[in-house]
Amino acid sequence: MRTRSCTNPLPQYGGRACIETLSDTAIVPCNIGPCPGGVNGGVSEWGAWKDSACSATCGVLAVRNVTRMRTCTNPSPQNGGRDCQEALLETIVRRCQLDGCPVDGGFTEWGQWTNPPCSMSCGSAKKWVTRIRSCSIPIPQNGGRSCIGNNSETQERICELPSCTVSQTEATYMVWIVASGSVVAVLFVVLIVVGVVVCVMRRRRADKTSGETIYDSGVWITDGNLNMASTSPTAATPTITIPTTTTSTTSKDDTFEGRRL
Repeated sequence: MRTRSCTNPLPQYGGRACIETLSDTAIVPCNIGPCPGGVNGGVSEWGAWKDSACSATCGVLAVRNVTRMRTCTNPSPQNGGRDCQEALLETIVRRCQLDGCPVDGGFTEWGQWTNPPCSMSCGSAKKWVTRIRSCSIPIPQNGGRSCIGNNSETQERICELPSCTVSQTEATYMVWIVASGSVVAVLFVVLIVVGVVVCVMRRRRADKTSGETIYDSGVWITDGNLNMASTSPTAATPTITIPTTTTSTTSKDDTFEGRRL
């Protein structure tokens, strides 16, 4: 314990007395040795690490705190012995080892327009120009959505060519006429080929038909008789009988195979 007085200076002529504390008390060690039979404390082994919740649900940079504890019980302080001086709690930071968070894709800026040549060197002509962009700022990752929108854009533009001269106009018409004539010629050849194929198929079908009456232009043959249809509804139908040659001795009814005339 220590004291002091209010004399520096003394209160005079109605002055106030000191308002500070004039005494002070503190507890200090006695600086004496341990009592006979005193036991200082000792730390136990560390316990298991205990995890805490991660600070996030995704991301490779997410971390968590893990702690472990020990006690001052090996032995416990006794008979005035000192407590353990070592730390009884330890905390470290560890990565959560989570998957990366989904990252949605983003488009780059549009590239330059392409500049293809015009199909003509003069006159009124148009061309198609295109520009593209990519979904790479950023690239979709970890299940993130791809970019929404078109990767390319196309526009029709006027070629802005000079007017054609008379000779250039005639040359353009000639090219158009030649191209049109080529298309017509190809179509004509295709029609001829189709017609030939149809005729050949019909002839083969007729050759394979046996014992049937085949009509062609009002004339047909059946059972050895040549029949001709009348062109007038009142005229009688003439019948021409053509004898057939029997080549088999075992068949009594020989049927002449119809042939197209």
